[in-house]
Amino acid sequence: MPRRNGWECVWNIQQILSMLLLFSSAGFYAFIYIAATRTNFDEPRQSPWTKTVGSLMLFGAAWLLLLTSVLILAAGILIGSNPADPLIQKEISGESTPQAYCTICNKHVHPTSLHCKYCDKCVLRMDHHCFFVNNCIGKRNYRLYIAVMILTLVYLVSNCFGSVLIFIFHYTAASILSSIAETYSLDDRALQAACGCFAVLFAIFSLFLGDLLRLHWVLCEQYRYL
Repeated sequence: MPRRNGWECVWNIQQILSMLLLFSSAGFYAFIYIAATRTNFDEPRQSPWTKTVGSLMLFGAAWLLLLTSVLILAAGILIGSNPADPLIQKEISGESTPQAYCTICNKHVHPTSLHCKYCDKCVLRMDHHCFFVNNCIGKRNYRLYIAVMILTLVYLVSNCFGSVLIFIFHYTAASILSSIAETYSLDDRALQAACGCFAVLFAIFSLFLGDLLRLHWVLCEQYRYL
């Protein structure tokens, strides 16, 4: 039976892993940013840079909250979008003019439509079925798909930059991770390892996603999806 969008199907492993990575990284960085604004840096950690740590970390927390919220909202809308060929519904109501015919749907469809075996429906100018949103990507939701990709890339790059900033403050100014570890009785090395792992992982993802976004931009110009 055809499904209208990605919410009408059980989540797959790609969605689960991506959501775990998103919420775990957002939670980690939010903790670091907020904890840094609540941590008192004792001598000899005080330096001219220390005065800017609190304001920068507060800005980082606000930016992370805003970016994560917008990304989740946009991804949710993309999952809930329906890229199906509108000619199918028009034919059902008797308003369409026959063009091409899908032997699977047993309906007349637009000549550029393709049938998705996962969603079991014809999608207008179908590009691909994206497992990360569990929905087809076609002409009717391509702009939203590009927007989600851009937001994801901004999220990855922002957290990479945040990790670099945290390490700069840690090693040259306020020993920020050590101070947070002492305040909250955590392992200093574990915080550094987590921050470094997220930075490396997001840097790699940023390169792949940036190249994928470039490819889709070429497709947009070639096939005029936008």
